[in-house]
Amino acid sequence: MIEPLVSATTRLTYCFPLAHIHNAVADAPEFIKNGAFGVLNHQGGSGALRELADAILEALGKSNIFSAGSGF
Repeated sequence: MIEPLVSATTRLTYCFPLAHIHNAVADAPEFIKNGAFGVLNHQGGSGALRELADAILEALGKSNIFSAGSGF
């Protein structure tokens, strides 16, 4: 039997809790942004992952890594 297609909104309902980080890229569809914890300033493929990684490092108090070449 073929599984029925599930709407994108339904998938979002199940996927966001699994990810534990509910951020959307700047160019995401509105229904994704509405379900996200925050919306990044960068578009997908244009530095969004780096923006999120930097925010996580800052939240963990590890922003000194940005100025230390040995940290990368």
